[in-house]
Amino acid sequence: MAGCGQSRPGRVGPLHPGVDRAGSIPAPMRRTPPDSYLDAMNTVGNVLLALVAVVLVLRRQLAVRPIDERSAFTLPLVLGVIGLVSGGLVDRAHPAVSGGLLAAGLAVAVGSGVVRAFTVRVWLDDAGAPWRRGTAWTVVTWLVTVALRAGLIAVGYASGLHEGGGVLLFLAVSLIVQGLLVGYRARNLRAGARPGLAG
Repeated sequence: MAGCGQSRPGRVGPLHPGVDRAGSIPAPMRRTPPDSYLDAMNTVGNVLLALVAVVLVLRRQLAVRPIDERSAFTLPLVLGVIGLVSGGLVDRAHPAVSGGLLAAGLAVAVGSGVVRAFTVRVWLDDAGAPWRRGTAWTVVTWLVTVALRAGLIAVGYASGLHEGGGVLLFLAVSLIVQGLLVGYRARNLRAGARPGLAG
């Protein structure tokens, strides 16, 4: 007969909270950040990337440069791909509101690209090669573009939405439209075969 106070083989007495059966204290469970935090960080990263891209693009557009349509769309395409991969273009919880804001953003992107394209001076040199340079109006239209996009972001946050990759897609579309129209103006100028300045 087993003595009093002795536990039977194969049975384990009550465990202290936080101690496993092997007697060791398990490591605390890591908590993953909430989705809202991750979405916010993704938005901040995309906005910062878009601002850096705008500064670089504006610096290039204000300089006298030859028009090279083959390389004009490299940066916009890269930004567009990053924006699409980042996701968050349409909020599943608010599809109507987020879809409307996405459509409005794309409309503003196209419109701003068209306006900026006609603020750029395009001309042919003596050899008939097209050149271009942005003007003070190019800077103004960029400031208006940024302000309009910031307004759409504010409306989205007020509606409980996160930006996601929409800001990069917006910038990509706007740059592509501007590049296409500037290239179109240069081709028309060369077709006229009249070297000189074109407004």
